[in-house]
Amino acid sequence: MNLLAIDTSTDFCSVAASRGEALFSRHERAGRRQAETILGMVDEVLAEAGIELAQIHGIAYGEGPGSFTGLRIAAGVTQGLALARGIGVIGVGSLLALSEEAGKDGAGRVIACLDAHMGEVYHAAYRRAGAGWEEVSAPGLYRPEYRLTVDEPEDVRLMQEIFSRLAASGRRVTTREAIALLDREPALARINAHLRHKAANLRSVALDAGLGKIV
Repeated sequence: MNLLAIDTSTDFCSVAASRGEALFSRHERAGRRQAETILGMVDEVLAEAGIELAQIHGIAYGEGPGSFTGLRIAAGVTQGLALARGIGVIGVGSLLALSEEAGKDGAGRVIACLDAHMGEVYHAAYRRAGAGWEEVSAPGLYRPEYRLTVDEPEDVRLMQEIFSRLAASGRRVTTREAIALLDREPALARINAHLRHKAANLRSVALDAGLGKIV
């Protein structure tokens, strides 16, 4: 199956295409140049994969959470490419794609966070369920002082407790300081601030979610 994946939910442009089991991708910071960059990246990736858009069986796109403008770009480009050709489409959550990236290193339980700016974070938690992921805490927009209810999992409450500690410092906490604090928590096996949710991960999640069944 030939699949195309597109993500512009952050300030990165990310595109991946698969020809059977072979995977080809581009992932680069584009900032405000996403709209003028994304179609060129699609052409480059398809050319590297040796396939044309007419040979694509399905498209996965990053449905957020993320930048409002970026989400519109990915959805609009996907719709434009797919509609006239009758190609099947599926949206994949950004935090779920980030968990898929962490899962490549063997993580079975993932707390995924993305900077939402303005002192807030996009946050969700997942645990591995077979080849896919089970949602433990639904994606949402949270401020550091947000309190979870008592019936939510211990590891998620721990993360929110850490957010609260950061907020209680009364000043802006640097990424280095936040990672140092998180690394001292024994319940969190590993913190990786460098992971990115890439379009290549959208492909994997889309297949698990049944994209192959709708094309």
